[in-house]
Amino acid sequence: DYAFLMRGFTPALTRLLEENGQKKGLADAQDLFIHAVADFLLKLARATPSGLLLYLDDVQWLDESSRRVLKEVAQAISASSLMIIATARNDADSEKEVGKFVSELDLAHSGSRIPLGPLDAEAMKALIQGEMGDKDVPQDFVQQILARSDGNPFAAGEYLRAMLEEGLLRPSWGRWIADLEGIEKLRLPKDVLQLVLKRMDLLSDK
Repeated sequence: DYAFLMRGFTPALTRLLEENGQKKGLADAQDLFIHAVADFLLKLARATPSGLLLYLDDVQWLDESSRRVLKEVAQAISASSLMIIATARNDADSEKEVGKFVSELDLAHSGSRIPLGPLDAEAMKALIQGEMGDKDVPQDFVQQILARSDGNPFAAGEYLRAMLEEGLLRPSWGRWIADLEGIEKLRLPKDVLQLVLKRMDLLSDK
């Protein structure tokens, strides 16, 4: 059924498929491709004994074709062993696209929505220890990262990397030593985007 999708690979294959009645337009090809991807995911889930988990990040930025694939999958998901976990931002700029995603996949009736708040001190310490190789970290250092990142796990990771690069963190006999005075003097942007851009500025043109 999906042989037509192979037309674009070589002129010879195009001619062969057209001779066998596989001549279709671009719109037909796109529809067929979307159906093929959705069908593949559903069949893969059925063929996997433990089921299939599909994880999607930042769904507010999904393109139209991806949404069409997911919509087709969602229509058959109740009869499959496929689970979809999607994450999205909750800022005002993303609200419209997230609402569109929820509506198109009918998640208001068939899915569960879990709002995620900022990490607390205990969760932040667990995150830092996971990033730093499970070594013990001082509680005052945890509070520093918590305050700077506002409990945002991505921001916390970026601050950790910046502090490591500046030599403000060092391992010592199964634990990490943090230069708290140096951290106070470290001029790091409070905005996560600015922090990432600052790290990108350190990259060479190559």
